[in-house]
Amino acid sequence: MTPFNSMLLFFLLLPIIQCLELCTFNEGTCEWDIKPPWNVVSLAILPRHSGFLIQSKTPDVITSDGPFLLAQGKFASIPSSRVISQRISKSDHMRILSYRYQRRGKATLRIILKNGTDEILLDTISQNELERNKWHRRSVIFPPIPSDDQTNIIFESDNIQTSEDVIAVDEIDVATPANVMWAGQDSKFFDEEDIRRREIRRSSKVSKVCSPISCSFRSTLCSWKSSNIQMLPNKIVNEASGESVLTSTPVRLSIDQSSFIQLQMFDSQGSITSLFYRNIGSMNENIVWTEEKSKIDSESSETRNGWNRILIPLESIPKGIPVILIIKSTTGSNDFVAFSSIDLVDKNQKTMSCGIE
Repeated sequence: MTPFNSMLLFFLLLPIIQCLELCTFNEGTCEWDIKPPWNVVSLAILPRHSGFLIQSKTPDVITSDGPFLLAQGKFASIPSSRVISQRISKSDHMRILSYRYQRRGKATLRIILKNGTDEILLDTISQNELERNKWHRRSVIFPPIPSDDQTNIIFESDNIQTSEDVIAVDEIDVATPANVMWAGQDSKFFDEEDIRRREIRRSSKVSKVCSPISCSFRSTLCSWKSSNIQMLPNKIVNEASGESVLTSTPVRLSIDQSSFIQLQMFDSQGSITSLFYRNIGSMNENIVWTEEKSKIDSESSETRNGWNRILIPLESIPKGIPVILIIKSTTGSNDFVAFSSIDLVDKNQKTMSCGIE
């Protein structure tokens, strides 16, 4: 490959993925917390079943391009132990953890994402899986990290009892693919003309209403998921102190016309209702509208008595890509909020359809 072709390939691959190299162990432990039976080694020698040792490059010897992480049992060794990575930076997007490994004997491996005191199991390599006598690449997706709390990747070995029980790990990377990095209309990952063509192809199948949003709350929440909400005849109500949440399923707003959320709402003066959206794969909630400002701007609180129809413009929400809508209401001990319907409408307040993820 010529230098020009190499450079061209580099620039072609660069936008596709952003990669953070956690550790190759070529220059030490990378500030990882490593405890026995884990060690950073350059060579691992495994016994043959006949009991002999061999020091040549055979299937009974594990080597890599450089040092690697190894957990191998020995007499009176600790069977289970953890290796904890350096701190992982926060991210609004899903990311991919990639690593190479070999497994021998009865050894097992668990990959854990630790965020503060919470732990999420990402991957498990059990003794029921095939032994890996050669380096094998494995990848797993882990969720967004919304805050700067102490967040680490943990490699936890178990059943490390004899010298035949081995876990070897190397080339640990965290990557962010470009297709989960988009965050709105400025992204070129979604081409507007292509979106229009897909919407035209779907038009014969699309309902006359936007099913992820439209709901009359007669006897069901439709597609909305709720928290701290009571279902009453022809309405939903939060009469308890605290926060209630309505969360939609994924929805795509039209890129060809303006969209609005139309709420039929009845609430007390002390309650506050807001509308948010978030992108798929993101933990960030972006505010679209809040009722608190509407109440301040209102000429008289008397105009709010009873049921009110509220029209919320959705211009700040990215068009043509799937998003989640969230309606949050906060109430005090003597407050309430009730909804009798939610709909997606156009500028003439006519019900409109939408794309469904």
